[in-house]
Amino acid sequence: MKKVLLSGFLLCGLSFNLYADNCVTGNNSLPSTLFNKANGYTLLNKNDGVCLYKKDGKNIYAQVIDLSSGAKVTFGISDYQGKEILGNGKNAKMYSKDTISTHFINSSSENQKLTSVINAQFFDTNRDPTFLSFPLKSNFSYISEGPDMRDWPADNFRMLRIHKKPMGWRGNKYLAGVYPYWNENQFASFSGDVIVGLNPNVRKGSTYTQRTFVAPIGSYSSENFPVLVFLVSLDKVKQSYMSNELTKWGALNHNIIMFDGGGSTQIQNDYGLYHNTGRRIPVVFEISNHN
Repeated sequence: MKKVLLSGFLLCGLSFNLYADNCVTGNNSLPSTLFNKANGYTLLNKNDGVCLYKKDGKNIYAQVIDLSSGAKVTFGISDYQGKEILGNGKNAKMYSKDTISTHFINSSSENQKLTSVINAQFFDTNRDPTFLSFPLKSNFSYISEGPDMRDWPADNFRMLRIHKKPMGWRGNKYLAGVYPYWNENQFASFSGDVIVGLNPNVRKGSTYTQRTFVAPIGSYSSENFPVLVFLVSLDKVKQSYMSNELTKWGALNHNIIMFDGGGSTQIQNDYGLYHNTGRRIPVVFEISNHN
């Protein structure tokens, strides 16, 4: 790992050397984003804007995506099965459920740039077909309107938006923005892909389970981040552990989002890493390189 001195970090005459990395490979012709790699993580694979790291001594994986280099994060949704009235009176869109390997195979057949898939939205595990608990949309099209929000306070939710933005001399870049609350009107107005997850402080307790967390890093501004970090723990850990790990990558606490965990936490990629709990799920994050 090359040690890079980042300018601007001066305090009382002392300079701080921070380890920095990027997700560039030899055939990358696009600009890349330099980010601070957390200590204690080893690089497993680097693939044109997408990096996979493993925490030393743990089954915890950091999937790093440099959106500004042209890598992408989209949604892989199982087949739509019509609408159904739920017990709370909401009219919900229903989707079939597939194994993580089926999601990967189906997505790969349509997208040759796909490098990995990771489980995403919360859903009702007791239904098949099932609904997605919270709002999700792609390019203004609603995949879920959030039929299971249970009248929780707005700050129990966090919105993750992935969108294109003109960046001056950098050209049009994919960027990510996190909004630490739920706002229906704002969600409706957003372009790009938008998904709602939970504030990781929700459901506090001593529960240990597998976890799927996401956070943006390397900010250009408060709502435009060039890099996304997916932290997937196949070990059973607390929510606070995952939040603490993401801060080591440079994430701010109010930008950390919790997605479905437990048996839903699954990952598969072209590096050879494969974890399938057997739980069938309706939606995944699709991660693609820029080649």
